[in-house]
Amino acid sequence: MERKCQAALEFHIPFNRSDENQYPSDFVFDLDPSAGQTFDEVVEVALFIKKELERKVRL
Repeated sequence: MERKCQAALEFHIPFNRSDENQYPSDFVFDLDPSAGQTFDEVVEVALFIKKELERKVRL
């Protein structure tokens, strides 16, 4: 899965509340399919990221 999103994952700056500079309130992962990739593959990567974040961070 890492190779699939290698050229297609773009990180944006975290969004912080003004009163909590050390703790981002949101992150944006811009997932765009590369040439030859399907939207289903992008969804697979998005679900993988979601699962890993839920496993590592208690929201």
